[in-house]
Amino acid sequence: MTTTVSNIYLKSSHAWRFVVFMVFLVVGPSLALLQLKGFHLSVFFLALVGFLYLIKTKSLDIKQAQLCMVYSVFIGSWFVVHAYLGVISTRYITYLFYFTFTLAVFYFSFRALITLEKETLFKIIQTFIYVDLFIVMLEVIANQAIFNFYPLVGSEYQVGSAFWSNMNTNATALILFNTSLYFLNFKRAFYVNTIPLMVLSLVVDAKLCFIAATAQIVLTQMLASGLARVIFITSLAVVIPIIVIVFQQQLNYVIYTFYQALDFLSNTEALEAIVSSGNMFSVAIRAFALSEMLNLVSEFSILNWVFGIGFGNINISFVNNEWGGLIEYFAPHLFYLEMTIYAGINYYIFYFLVMKIIGGRLAWRSMLIACPTLGSVIAISSAVYFLPLYFFLAVLVYWEYQQLNKETLNAK
Repeated sequence: MTTTVSNIYLKSSHAWRFVVFMVFLVVGPSLALLQLKGFHLSVFFLALVGFLYLIKTKSLDIKQAQLCMVYSVFIGSWFVVHAYLGVISTRYITYLFYFTFTLAVFYFSFRALITLEKETLFKIIQTFIYVDLFIVMLEVIANQAIFNFYPLVGSEYQVGSAFWSNMNTNATALILFNTSLYFLNFKRAFYVNTIPLMVLSLVVDAKLCFIAATAQIVLTQMLASGLARVIFITSLAVVIPIIVIVFQQQLNYVIYTFYQALDFLSNTEALEAIVSSGNMFSVAIRAFALSEMLNLVSEFSILNWVFGIGFGNINISFVNNEWGGLIEYFAPHLFYLEMTIYAGINYYIFYFLVMKIIGGRLAWRSMLIACPTLGSVIAISSAVYFLPLYFFLAVLVYWEYQQLNKETLNAK
């Protein structure tokens, strides 16, 4: 059975809005006016579009009503339980707003996929990938972050971060947008783009992103036709030795870092010694953040497993002499565990229900295929308001929607 006819599946007559929206998505925080970042501009833009839509809309169709009902039920239940736990605060309300806004980004992304021609989407995404890679190349050669020369940037950019201020965040955004091309049926572009993305990840030391990009291209090839698999495996026999020789130092560091993180997690005394010394570094910080979150989870009640401990209520604190002393509410860096602690398993139940309502079926097929790309998100400090992730989730739902209707037509 095809998905029910709904306004969700009708093309908008205002395609330009979705083009503007896509531009906001790909350029990230670089579109800034001091502390007014691209994220904030996206909030204003979506609020304006939403207001104009509400003025013109006289009623909701069945799917829109279902979405509103699911949102109201889950938000209401979270708020009641968290009020009972006594964790409602200004920070809680802020994170609840992030949850609502990113849901709007997810919905608007799906509408963009419905409204815009695929070629238009391809041009926007591919142009961003090319420009981003070019900027990273220039930054690495010059050892300068280009956006640090922009007087209204509002914050420090790392070398090799292009539009996204942080190297890991930029590499993750590239991987999400590139894998989107695969699900939008631009598979050749996906494969061609993946090689420079892997190289970029090694050059800027985005270790998790390198692993994710590699795993994603291997997985997609294993799902391809027999001939494609043969060609791919043959190509690996040539490409892998070249990568190992050229990037041997970077690959050794990836392996060293992995074992170092495992050692910290198994040897808590050594980790605590580094934390108390105030001389924290990247791997130790991530290991400490994971250790703190696992400690929280170890004390979970059944109520916490279902509803979490409240939005924004993870306070990872430590002293870092290089960062000016005491650091509080440090970004957890492990998004999926972070959201489990904030909102419990209900967070995932909520999104699966929303995906099923919009796509017509559970998005487990596309999510299994996209596991490596979804895994890349743990490389960044937090994806609570990382907009490319919610666009990518919409791409997965759009793929499921197309597959469902294609299967129905073939069955007739």
